[in-house]
Amino acid sequence: MSANLRPRDVFSHFLESPTMSKPQQSSALSPPGEADPSPPRGLNRSEKVQFQRICRMRRDAGKPVSALEVDIIRDYLDARARLEELQRVEWTEQARPHFFLSERIKLASAIDRAASSVRRLAKDLGLVGS
Repeated sequence: MSANLRPRDVFSHFLESPTMSKPQQSSALSPPGEADPSPPRGLNRSEKVQFQRICRMRRDAGKPVSALEVDIIRDYLDARARLEELQRVEWTEQARPHFFLSERIKLASAIDRAASSVRRLAKDLGLVGS
C-alpha cells in the first residue's frame, strides 16, 4: 500500500464494485415496462402457461401483476384445478348406476363452493368485471 493512500481510498473500489449492486426492486414497485414475475415453483406445465397468460392479460390491461399477487394467482390456479377435478368426478359418478342422492348433493355443494372460490379470486385479480 502506498504511503499517500488513506484507508478510505484503499476500500473505495469495493464500495463501488458491480458485485455489490443495489438490491433489485420487487415487481410490486417496478414500472409497467418490467418483466412479469416468474411462475412460482411447484406448478405443472399447464399451470405455468396459465400463470403467464394471467400476467400477460393484466399487463395488457395496464395493471401488471405485483409480487404480492403471485400467491393469489397460485390460489386461483389451485381453485380452478379443484373445480375441474370435482366436475370430472361428477361426470364419472353420474355414469354409475348407483349414484345416490346424498352423494349428488354433497358433490354439487363442493362444486358450488369451488366455483364460488374461483369467481371470487378471478374478481380479486381483476380477470372479470365487478
